[in-house]
Amino acid sequence: MMSFLPDRQELNVSRETFTPDTINALLHEYDALRAEVLKRIEIMYQISTIALIGPGTLFAFGLQTKNASLILLYPLFSMLLAIMWSNYDRRCRQLGSYIKGQIEARFGEEIMGWEHFMDSSRSKHWFFDWGNLWASLGIFVGTEILALVVGIPMVAGTKSGTILPLYLLLATTILSIIITSLRLLWPPRLKKEPKSILMPFANTSRKKV
Repeated sequence: MMSFLPDRQELNVSRETFTPDTINALLHEYDALRAEVLKRIEIMYQISTIALIGPGTLFAFGLQTKNASLILLYPLFSMLLAIMWSNYDRRCRQLGSYIKGQIEARFGEEIMGWEHFMDSSRSKHWFFDWGNLWASLGIFVGTEILALVVGIPMVAGTKSGTILPLYLLLATTILSIIITSLRLLWPPRLKKEPKSILMPFANTSRKKV
């Protein structure tokens, strides 16, 4: 039983509405969903770490071997990581929406209301409340742009005969940067979703339910 909930004898509404087995089932479901949210956030941080460590390794090896292809392949890899990261964020929003609407709403905000509180306490400050958005753009898009800056001089210095595939790779790099930026700035929306746990920018136009 969750320690922050009052004794069942004090739950006047819940005592009349739910049986003890129903209350226990809802609390177990709440525990499982919150654990999944935390696990997914942990994986998101691991993905961000890979996106930070990966460029250093690839850039060092690419510069040492003067291999522009290796450097310009990184944005494609980063784009895939960003899509995976965005999918985990979307699932966190789905879990938060379910917890808020299907569990907290049934107990009442005065008894269980973390998602309600988080949804109502968020502001829209561009530099502080959306810090995770800027950090994500810096990690994924920033390293992709860095790969482009490092790779362009190497492409320009490549001898003729191999320049065509490298320019095609350069076009792929630019496309990867665009796709990554769009995916992070405008992730898939949920119906009647709460503000994102990690990316409030995606929910600023939502009407209150």
